[in-house]
Amino acid sequence: HVRHYLPLLFAQTLACSIVGSRLDYCNSVLYGAPKSSIVKLQRVQNMLARVVLNKPQRTHSTELLQSLHWLPVKERIDFKVALLTYKVRYSSRPDYLNNLCLIAL
Repeated sequence: HVRHYLPLLFAQTLACSIVGSRLDYCNSVLYGAPKSSIVKLQRVQNMLARVVLNKPQRTHSTELLQSLHWLPVKERIDFKVALLTYKVRYSSRPDYLNNLCLIAL
């Protein structure tokens, strides 16, 4: 309701901090989840992009996500899991996760 009063940069920051953080929270748990679960989250992200950019509901979301430099939900999940794996492998911390990561030779 207040979007038209906010400049683009502030709207984007607000969207990332409030909704984007909720999309990222524990998203590694969703790795391998059914597509039906991911689609619901993707709809939320698409609507958020439309609100931030002040675009009509029928606007295609792919271009909007690209213009905001946001990864789609599935790719966000994959990225987070890959980043976590990288950090565990190269810092050996935390130990309980490092013990689960085996290197195939």
